[in-house]
Order: sequence, then C-alpha cells, then structure tokens
Amino acid sequence: MTPSTIAAPLEQDFALREEHEEPRHSDGSGLTLGLKLDSVWEGLLAAGAAGCPVCSARMERVAGAGQCAGCGSSLT
Repeated sequence: MTPSTIAAPLEQDFALREEHEEPRHSDGSGLTLGLKLDSVWEGLLAAGAAGCPVCSARMERVAGAGQCAGCGSSLT
C-alpha cells in the first residue's frame, strides 16, 4: 500500500481499537470521512496516538503530523 497524505484540521479524537475488538462496519449512518479524520486528530493531539483511519494500526504524532506504523500513511 502506498502511503497517503491527508490534510485535516488540527483540532479534533479517535481511540485506538482494542486488540480483541471486532472491526466496526458502517450501516450507512456512521461517521463521514471528515468526522473520522477530525476524531483521529483529536486522539493525536490529546494522547499522541490514535487508530489509523486507513488500516486501524497505531498512528502516532511525529513532528506535528500523524504517522502510521502499520501502513505508513500520514496526516499532515
């Protein structure tokens, strides 16, 4: 998978999914992409880590951006 760079506002949370937790699937009334990215930023800013919106692996805040340890995606 090619790393992707996605620009997002710098004020917003996305909790890391527990290892044993089943993946969540949208029923059509779930988060929009914008809301999901906002929640990732909230987690990165509040805790320094969040679940990657691409692969759900651990994403950490590095030099003001989110960097995924799993797929290499970044949020800037």
